[in-house]
Amino acid sequence: ARTFATALTFASDNYLQIPPAPDEARMLSYFERNKDQFAPPAPPVLDDNKTEPSNQGAKGPVGPKDANSSDSNLSVNDSLELDLLSALEGDANKSEVPEVTFDQVKDEVRQRIIDGDRIDAERYAETAARDAALAFLDEINSLQDKLKSKYNDYEKRRRSPELAELIAKHKASPKSISFAKKDMPVQGAILGLEARESERRANRQPLEEVENLSERAFFTRSVRKARDGYVVFVLDRTTEAGPGDYSQASFRDLYNGYADKVKSDAFLKFADKEFEKLSDSNASLSDLGVRIAITRKSSSAVRADYDKRSGVLSRELSELQNERTEISDAERENNATVAQLARKVVLDKEIEDMRDQQASLNRERSVATRLVDACPTLLYQGPWEEMERTENEVIFARLSGVYTLRAKEQGKDRIAERVLDLEFARAEKNRGELVDDLINQGLSQ
Repeated sequence: ARTFATALTFASDNYLQIPPAPDEARMLSYFERNKDQFAPPAPPVLDDNKTEPSNQGAKGPVGPKDANSSDSNLSVNDSLELDLLSALEGDANKSEVPEVTFDQVKDEVRQRIIDGDRIDAERYAETAARDAALAFLDEINSLQDKLKSKYNDYEKRRRSPELAELIAKHKASPKSISFAKKDMPVQGAILGLEARESERRANRQPLEEVENLSERAFFTRSVRKARDGYVVFVLDRTTEAGPGDYSQASFRDLYNGYADKVKSDAFLKFADKEFEKLSDSNASLSDLGVRIAITRKSSSAVRADYDKRSGVLSRELSELQNERTEISDAERENNATVAQLARKVVLDKEIEDMRDQQASLNRERSVATRLVDACPTLLYQGPWEEMERTENEVIFARLSGVYTLRAKEQGKDRIAERVLDLEFARAEKNRGELVDDLINQGLSQ
């Protein structure tokens, strides 16, 4: 079975309007508002070999010391004071940060404004594309009733000039697609469709919504985000599943069919051998398959047990998913810690294991409910019986025990006596009701 549809893409590029390059006044205004975000350019690096010798030392001019100079008459305290003042002046000079000027960062200011304008323009274009797709949905929703009343055949409605005019009016880019169920992942990736959160949780493909279109509901009821913008799908036609033409069959289909037939025949032969072994208590059984034993008083008790186990897994899985969502939100806001990122990897593994446990429990539950429904037809402590057989699965069952409300030694006589007691009790109750009715009728007369 294949689905043929038209993908109407409302591209964001059609609504993208890049502003012109910023002028001098705008750049200067931007610089004044965000001056603290700019760093001064790095000073030029000088070659050590070209440095000129300086006659300045660490504390002043360097020259020959005269023993008779006035510096020799300074006391020790005066020398310490001069050293302290020099150190303070040096620290003050080091703490001063040169002020950034507009001419120094002019190119950086221009690039920042251009980048910001483009981000804003792309965001506005995406919003405009979504609004255009929603407007198209609104008009095609109003048009469908007119098309149904004017054209009695869907092919005529689909090829009607009214619908073609509506598509051309909204400047959507049409693209014809066709897919089978197995082609959905590839076709969705080609179109760049983004799966919704509900689809990711249920492991569903975005094109399943298109597959469910019909002649009555021939367009998708919501817009879908894609790589180039937003997409609305309109159904063209569908083909039912059926036998193909052998001369046009691909080698892949022929080989897969042959391999499935060989595998199915081998599996059924293996199942027959295993069934023969079940009658021989000394035979070694295969380790393949799932063994499910039920020890409950009723089918409702079996289902309640599996509901309880499934509820526990669902609660644990929900807690893990909530924790992972918090880490993802922090990571998206650049607030995630190293410990959180490491925890995210562990959570992904635990969530995957939990989902595998859920899948295994669901499969076990399905077999158990079918088994408990088949118990009334099985013989107590009888031989193994084949309960169900398909190409991929065979189920054998045996009733090993039953519940009873009376001991076996009481026998059938006690059961017959109890039946008579119940019948007498019911007769007395009916007789009492008849007498009450007659008395009430006599009193009313």
